Amino acid sequence: MYFCVKGIVNIMDKVLEYFENLSITQVEQFSKLKDIYTYWNAQINVISRKDIDELYLRHVLHSLGIAKVQEFKPGSRILDVGTGGGFPRNSFGYIISRK
Repeated sequence: MYFCVKGIVNIMDKVLEYFENLSITQVEQFSKLKDIYTYWNAQINVISRKDIDELYLRHVLHSLGIAKVQEFKPGSRILDVGTGGGFPRNSFGYIISRK
C-alpha cells in the first residue's frame, strides 16, 4: 500500500497504478524525478523535450516494466545497458531498494 502524500499522488498516478505497494520513501523519490529531469533537460537535453510532460508514462514506467514480471532478490546484480537519461537505473533503483 502506498502512502498518500499531499501533492505527490497527482503526478504519480500511473506509477502508483502499477506499483501500489511503494513505501513513503519510494513515493518521495519518484515524485522528485519530474523537477530533476525538467531542470536538467533544460540544461543538457537528457530526454526529448517533447516527452518531459510524459516523463512518468514514457520513461519511468517503461524502465520499470521488468520489475512487474521479475522479482529481484536482495543482492541481485543487474546490468544497465545505458538507455540514456539515467533510465532505467534511476527508476529501477528506487523499486528494488524497498526502503
